[in-house]
Amino acid sequence: MSPRLLAQLDALARLRGPRPDPRREVRDLVLLVSSSRGGSSVFAEGLREIPGLLHLRAELNPFLRVAGFEGPDDALAADAPGDADRFARELGFEVGARAPSQDDFALDVVWRLLVQWPDRDWELEQLIATVRAVPLSHDLDAYHLAVIQAVGVEPHFYDVDRELLAAVFPGRPIPASSPGSALIEEPPFVCISPWARATAEELHGRPLVIKTPSNAYRLDWFRAMFPAARIRLLHLVRNPAAAINGLVDGWQYHGFHSRRVDEALRIPGYDEARPGDRYWWKYDVPPGWEELVSRPLAEVCAAQWCGAHEAVLDSDLPTLRVRFEDFIREPASRLAMLDEVCSWLGVPLVEPARSTLRGPLARVMSTERPRIRRWFTRSDVLEPVLSTTRVRELATRLGYGPPETWE
Repeated sequence: MSPRLLAQLDALARLRGPRPDPRREVRDLVLLVSSSRGGSSVFAEGLREIPGLLHLRAELNPFLRVAGFEGPDDALAADAPGDADRFARELGFEVGARAPSQDDFALDVVWRLLVQWPDRDWELEQLIATVRAVPLSHDLDAYHLAVIQAVGVEPHFYDVDRELLAAVFPGRPIPASSPGSALIEEPPFVCISPWARATAEELHGRPLVIKTPSNAYRLDWFRAMFPAARIRLLHLVRNPAAAINGLVDGWQYHGFHSRRVDEALRIPGYDEARPGDRYWWKYDVPPGWEELVSRPLAEVCAAQWCGAHEAVLDSDLPTLRVRFEDFIREPASRLAMLDEVCSWLGVPLVEPARSTLRGPLARVMSTERPRIRRWFTRSDVLEPVLSTTRVRELATRLGYGPPETWE
């Protein structure tokens, strides 16, 4: 992390004002854990519709990285080195819930730009003025594309409507590699919405849901960082065929870069599909990832699926396990699942959230819209890893029957 960027974040924090410390105030911390491509982004977006819960706008990783909490893989021990005060300060600006408007919204957009493009040599005051000059629209994708135009960054690295992107930036080619040599937030970058920051009273009284698949490897760290909180796990599972297929899609997509590596990856199925990304690992970085750098892509993805769920199953924290298939199958199964989740969280699923959640699912951080059995089109590539003892036994532990029943 460059001293210049840290100084800019410090200056931005002074403009945003003081915030309560989540480490001391949060009493009920719910970690939404899953494998990558297990549906957690879509599921978390649904949970953000429910009153009475607190959230982050997206994932935790950028807040860890700006505070220096990063090791050789995604695991964090309770005593991992990092700046806990900086982490708490930046998280304090983020914890909250959706709101129709926000007075200092432009400052939050600027914070995102700084961590999305850490290599850019921006002057903070000029960046703030540029963002403030863009009129806020109810169409947030259109607003963020206007900001992207104004500040001159690559639109293909953002999680925006692709048809709108093509209309605003006609003929623009898809990038061949990552957004830069160093990353803090992983692309596709978040397009944020207005937000109501949580008060100290809300931090005391509402469950805080934090969604990031890599958190499965950080459970001891969370216990140490939030000593006043009861910590529970909301374990979202998805059958291995669907989740591993989604990981393969993402590795071959122009996003999801998570860590630059020193030597080029030699992963068949990846290096020829994305030759410009050979120095980038994608998605979570499980312990022992170095042994996978020359294995076939489906095998790498299977190891990522297994590692995250095995870490959750090894935990002794109170856990509710739910299936992503129930969330995407149909509105009736979605609401039944959410009723169970809300009962466990102690927050009722009331209108208008209930009606909203009967409707179409949001497209969030996806290469394609989620649907049942999309993995069938790649079954020949997936079969060798789906038939391994590790995958089959783990699927059984997660409550899945034989492969012919997987959706």
